[in-house]
Amino acid sequence: SLTSGQTGRQRLFLLEDMARLSYVRKDWHEASRAYGEALTICRQRLQTLGDTPEALRDLSISLDRVGDVRRARGELAAASESYEESLSLRRLLRQSLGDTPEALRDLSISLNHVGDVRRARGELTVASESYEESLSLIRQVRERLGDTPQVSQDLVVCLMKAATIRQALGDKQGAQSARAEAYTLRSPED
Repeated sequence: SLTSGQTGRQRLFLLEDMARLSYVRKDWHEASRAYGEALTICRQRLQTLGDTPEALRDLSISLDRVGDVRRARGELAAASESYEESLSLRRLLRQSLGDTPEALRDLSISLNHVGDVRRARGELTVASESYEESLSLIRQVRERLGDTPQVSQDLVVCLMKAATIRQALGDKQGAQSARAEAYTLRSPED
């Protein structure tokens, strides 16, 4: 195997690269296998290293990627399970690290994943709660870092998700407000 004889972290990166390639090619079976193996390594590293921020973050990222494949395959309940576990790890990281920009951004991304699955399952009210919390966190990141390209892009994504769910819930004015704010943040080449 391509990954045999590698250290845990090196093997993890190789598996994630292989899985990402399979994911882009829409080879769900291979992406699922490689991300699943990466997830196993992350769980083992957590047991070995303990609840270190690096081990927790690696595990949450791995869970997100497993969730992405499950969602792409239409396995919404299984995707939700992965995303919810990742979300709980991200909340734990925020508790231990405080409101660092990285902890807030990671939590925001996790909330968007949970919101996406909830929306796909027709759970609009709880999806809205996830999206609105995510938007609030990205606004906090913006307060700390200013309008960097990454922050602006994240804010546009969150605003558009908020606009979509507000529209679906009948809040046309709230949806219009979020879209208008998003358009002011987009760069001319978008």
